[in-house]
Amino acid sequence: SGFQFPTYHAFPPFFTLQINEDLRRKQLAMWADLVCAYCQDKDQYFVDFEPVPPMFANDSIQRKLTPDGLAAVGKHLLDTGRGVWTDAGSVDASPSSSPRGKRMLILWRPAQQWADVIYKWADESGLVDNVETLFALYAGADTEGQEFFDKPPELIRAAVDVLVAQRRAEWIRDPAGDSVKFLRARPRRRVCWADSFRPIAMGRGPRDHLNPPEHQRSIKTCWACNRDGSPCGKPSANPEKRAEKSASGNLLYIPYCSRHLKVGDEAVEHFEHPTKPFIGNILVSRKALPVGYRLVYWGERKRCTFSLMNQDDRIIDFYYGQKQQGALDPGSHPGCVMQYAASPGPEEWATVAVTSTHFGAMDSRMVGRMYLVVRPIPKGGQLAHHYGPQWFRDREIDPVNVGIPKHPLPTRISMPGLLESGTGRIVVKVKKGKHYVSLGTFDSQQEAVGVLRAFKSGGSSVKAAAKPASKAEPRKTSAQSKSPKKSAKRVKK
Repeated sequence: SGFQFPTYHAFPPFFTLQINEDLRRKQLAMWADLVCAYCQDKDQYFVDFEPVPPMFANDSIQRKLTPDGLAAVGKHLLDTGRGVWTDAGSVDASPSSSPRGKRMLILWRPAQQWADVIYKWADESGLVDNVETLFALYAGADTEGQEFFDKPPELIRAAVDVLVAQRRAEWIRDPAGDSVKFLRARPRRRVCWADSFRPIAMGRGPRDHLNPPEHQRSIKTCWACNRDGSPCGKPSANPEKRAEKSASGNLLYIPYCSRHLKVGDEAVEHFEHPTKPFIGNILVSRKALPVGYRLVYWGERKRCTFSLMNQDDRIIDFYYGQKQQGALDPGSHPGCVMQYAASPGPEEWATVAVTSTHFGAMDSRMVGRMYLVVRPIPKGGQLAHHYGPQWFRDREIDPVNVGIPKHPLPTRISMPGLLESGTGRIVVKVKKGKHYVSLGTFDSQQEAVGVLRAFKSGGSSVKAAAKPASKAEPRKTSAQSKSPKKSAKRVKK
């Protein structure tokens, strides 16, 4: 009583789980919005799935959500980070299983916001680098009057889990009751890969923009796709007709039309990670992308300095062929969608890789680097590329898996000896004596694992098991061997 249900709550089909995938996705999103709005209005944080809660039924039309529908809504809340099961048995619940007896914490206010509120209080109270019990956070005298006072301990625990993932806190486990140690945010230690780079005089060098490399001169149409998945096909920027404007920084060589320079390639979309907001944005495909699909990481070229690298994690190195020529800053260009791609975790494979192909002349201010899809990406799958281990060491953070069932990444089998090349293929290397020996390069993980297992089982059948790909592994250029410096955090300006 008192809560105003939306009009679609009186629509009978709303209570039947839709068969069409797109309709079901929209239906579950509407149910999730309804659950969060209902709990916020009632100032409640838990939903018990047995008996059927009032929000999942409408007596006036004699309809209520089926058990499969309840399970699907619960799974959707979990996958989108808006709910957390409070009983361990519910974690593996599937849409076909009964949700009876399951209890879920509803995060109608994101856990990230609660985490920020708690950490701000700890900082202002001088508790950073000190320990506080979990009980004291939600029921202690020192927190009385705070937003999180008298909130459910499960909610406080979910918020602290976010702080732990962000290395702003750590759990201290104790049978008598868990405690939290708040950690001071460490300044990021940056390493500029081009500290010895000699700045170039942009716009004052030879008229190289009149003779761009052949791979740029041959581009006539836009590389992007429209929202419906069809190729754009519109003419891209023509360097020969607009070469005289090069010094002013116009977009001359980026292979996109004027519209897709603004909105980006519509074959992909970006948004905040549904379950791990500390990761930032992820890049997801709207359509199935085949191996060889091309995207461009583009932006303004700047001089590579330590102060520049400290400004924004999205800045990467720009190579003119195999020679470094400054830094590439996507800056305020939301049309550069590659800046939102995440880095795969330790149990995942990358789906895109950087190449040595560049865009822009020696005096261009707007430049780009080509990225290539190296593994098939299904609709809804993520585009992710390696930031490089140095990126994580500089920030003193550990890489985490970013794939989720709704937006997956290829699963990586954890076996010593399996390495990933710059082109996305799999290299098998084993140690013989004091040296490492390569057993071959393969297109699929199954082939590589078979060779590695055959070698470990005796080695006699290694040659028979090894069926290298038809094409030899291309030699990696110096530009490909260095992972561009990028950030896992992507915030749309």
